[in-house]
Amino acid sequence: MNNIKLNVNPSLPSHLSRLPPPPLRYIFLDKVNSTQDAIIPFIQDSNEKAVFLSARIQHHGRGRKNDDWFSPEGGFWGTLAIPLPNILSTQQFIFLHYAVVSILKRMISEEFHIPVKIKWPNDLVIISENRINKLRKLGGILLEVISTPEKHILLIGMGINFNNSSTNFPENLKNTTVSVSDLIDYHVNIQNFAKKNIPTILAEIWKNVITNFSSKTKNQLKKEYNQNLYNLGTKIEGKEGKGFKLKGINDSGYLLLESKSMEEYLEIGDFEELNS
Repeated sequence: MNNIKLNVNPSLPSHLSRLPPPPLRYIFLDKVNSTQDAIIPFIQDSNEKAVFLSARIQHHGRGRKNDDWFSPEGGFWGTLAIPLPNILSTQQFIFLHYAVVSILKRMISEEFHIPVKIKWPNDLVIISENRINKLRKLGGILLEVISTPEKHILLIGMGINFNNSSTNFPENLKNTTVSVSDLIDYHVNIQNFAKKNIPTILAEIWKNVITNFSSKTKNQLKKEYNQNLYNLGTKIEGKEGKGFKLKGINDSGYLLLESKSMEEYLEIGDFEELNS
């Protein structure tokens, strides 16, 4: 399978909005190198079903830019594979990041009553005011689009620290990460969480981005994302020491930074430009 090019100028056929989401198959494994890689054989045999694969442990979990993702027992490590009825446009792919991380933020906040925020572009974080490093990472997502000669498939990788307490993390991660179990007094049943929430993720992004991506749905996605964005409206420092006010994402999916003399736009691939 190969990465595919995205369609820059989309024209969604009208019949797509009437397509129901595909049926969903669950696969729960013990150990894998990466759920993004382990799901590939199951996609090939899925017969147009969506597939969610989760593992108890990932030995070589992947984050953005192929960074290693520490994935011990107790975390939520999974990939949702969705067969696509059309080639995604660039904007659809950008807003899929924002949609998925917003849905996960909403689910975790509502189910566990913890104040999750989103750090641009697609990290879930907790603000701990009584710690030296007040911003602590709870989880994140990784999106990829792959293709075979017969079909195009969206892969949504998800990693969330649930029962793997940050006290057991490597020293270089202890002060920058947090888990749900650090904040509540019980363990999460990860399979139950998946079976309850993965169908909602599939249904929402299928309806609002994959098959019916309009100005209305885009504005709704933008509004929810910006409402939950960490540091929105505050002054932040860019990579070169420039001071900017973070204004949120715009209609094109770019992050808008504003200073007294200029405006700057960052694409998802430019996320290293921000230090905060």
